[in-house]
Amino acid sequence: MKDSEREYKIKKFFMTKEQKKNEEERIKKLKLQEDELMKTLEGMDKRWKDSHPDNKIDYKNIFRPSLGLKHKEYDKTSEKEFRDRAERNLDMDYKHEKGKIVDKYKDIYADTNKEVDDARDDEREALINIKNKYDIDKKRNKDKHIRNGMSKSSIARLVESETKQNTLDQMDKVKREIGDKINEKLDNLNALNKEREQALKSLDLKLANDIKRAMEKSRQQQIKYNNEVIKFNNDVDAKERRYAMKRDETIADLNYRDEKERRDKDNYEKKNGYFGGKKEEYDERARKAINYYNQLPKHLAIEAVLNNQRLKKLLGINYNELISSQYGR
Repeated sequence: MKDSEREYKIKKFFMTKEQKKNEEERIKKLKLQEDELMKTLEGMDKRWKDSHPDNKIDYKNIFRPSLGLKHKEYDKTSEKEFRDRAERNLDMDYKHEKGKIVDKYKDIYADTNKEVDDARDDEREALINIKNKYDIDKKRNKDKHIRNGMSKSSIARLVESETKQNTLDQMDKVKREIGDKINEKLDNLNALNKEREQALKSLDLKLANDIKRAMEKSRQQQIKYNNEVIKFNNDVDAKERRYAMKRDETIADLNYRDEKERRDKDNYEKKNGYFGGKKEEYDERARKAINYYNQLPKHLAIEAVLNNQRLKKLLGINYNELISSQYGR
C-alpha cells in the first residue's frame, strides 16, 4: 500500500492547484457515497434473507419443555377439621342413642309418677271414707245413747273416745302404708335418675373416646396418604428430570448436527465458491463494491476495505475477491 500511496502523491505533485482541489472534492464525495453503497448492500442482504430464510430449526419449540406431569396435593386437614368431621359422622348415632336413653327413662318416670299420684289419690279417698264412717258411727252411737237415755253417761263418752281413737288409728295405718309405698316409688325415681345420669355420662364418655379414635384413624390415613404423595411427587420429579436431560441431550445433538452441516457447507463454499442463485447474488454485491472502490485511490480503497468488517460479512467469500481487485489495480 505504501507504493500505491507514493504513486498517488507523485501524481498529485504534478497536478495544478485547481486539479488538486477537484481531486480532493472528488475523494470527499466518494467517501460519502460509501454509506450509500453499504445501504444498498444491506438492502440486498435483507431481501436475500427474506426470500431465503435460514430455516434454522428451534428444537426447543419442537420438544415440549416438560412432560406436564402434575404433582398431587398433600392432605392438609387440621386437627380442628378432623374433630369436626368425627363429630359430624358420630352425631347421628349419638343423638339416636341419647334419645333411646331419654325415652326409656321418660316412660319409666311417667309410670312411676302416675303410681305416686294414684297412691296419693287412694290415700285421700281412704281417709275420706274413714272420716265418713267415723261421722256415721258417731251419729249412730249418739242417737242410740239418746234413745237409751245415756247421752251424758260415761259409757257414751267411752264409746265416743274409742270410736275416735279407732278412726285415728285407721287413718295412721292408711297414711303409713300408702306413705311407705310412695316413699318406695320416690326412692325408685331417685335411683332411676342416677341410673339415667350415669347412662348419659357413659354415652358422652363413649362419644369422646369414639371421637379420639376417629381422629387418630384420620391422622394415620393422612400420614399414609401424604407418604404416598411424597413418593408420587418424587417419581414425577425424577421423570421430569430424566426427560429434561434427554431433551437437552437431543437438542444439543441436533444443534451440533445442524451446525456441522452449516460448517461443512461454508467450508465447501470457501473451497468451491457459491453456486446457483447465491453465486449470482454475491457476485452482484461484489461488482457493486468493486465499482465503487475502483473510483478511490488505490491506497485509500485498500484501507477502507480492510477496515470495513461489515463489508466482509455482506460480501462473504467474495470479500477476498474485492481485496484482490484493489491490490491488483
